[in-house]
Amino acid sequence: MKFVLFLLILFTQAKLSAHTYRDSSRTQAKDTIYLDENDKIIDKRLFNFKFDSSIYYGLRFENDSIVVDKLRFSHLFGKLEETRKKQLFKLFASRNHVDTTKIILIHYQDTLKRIVDFPKENTIVFNKDSTSHKHLYSHKSFLQQHKNCLKDFKRNKNTNVYHFFGINTGHPLNYDNCTWEKDNFSLINNMFRDKYKRFSSIIIHPNGNFYCYNFNDEGKNLKVYQDIIKNKKWDEHIDEFSKRLQTLNSL
Repeated sequence: MKFVLFLLILFTQAKLSAHTYRDSSRTQAKDTIYLDENDKIIDKRLFNFKFDSSIYYGLRFENDSIVVDKLRFSHLFGKLEETRKKQLFKLFASRNHVDTTKIILIHYQDTLKRIVDFPKENTIVFNKDSTSHKHLYSHKSFLQQHKNCLKDFKRNKNTNVYHFFGINTGHPLNYDNCTWEKDNFSLINNMFRDKYKRFSSIIIHPNGNFYCYNFNDEGKNLKVYQDIIKNKKWDEHIDEFSKRLQTLNSL
């Protein structure tokens, strides 16, 4: 427990650079520590076995002296406890005007930036050793992605899509026919997360069933996500997920 606490301190204070874990066979000159989805230390063999499944993907944290490879769920199924569901739905309806009688699709971003903080053009930024990258979008592209998302669900009578944020540094809540919703009391952020971070896309059914998805470079479970959005094959996908999770955690 003390050692895991030490690793958590590294995550938050030592400013380890984080990027998607890709090459499970890559030789490291630095000491490498492997963590499962619950921050439990495991050996490299088990880490790679789980990583190669469809349930998990990996993150790599590193500084000048240590590498930490950590597993994350690429997607997750669950069901809200009845009391928590009522509290969440009540807040949704009163503060965010969410229709809780329909399937709720949430796209979540930690920070809604000021318009002036967006780059003028779309940009790709690579990390120091060029093993990973991230996309920085202009405000124009940011708005277009938002509009495309709304357009995709315009004819869907069973699902409504909402764009939530944690912190707003000065962006209008309504701009060019786009709307953003505040995650009041950080309920979404706290309820739909794993040991590392909240999921980026969350689907909640009126009965409390929910599905969380993290977009990842490998495209793991993208087809499942697309099915769940269309309210297709829920039982089939959750059964497959449960069986794989049970098998992997029995090792």
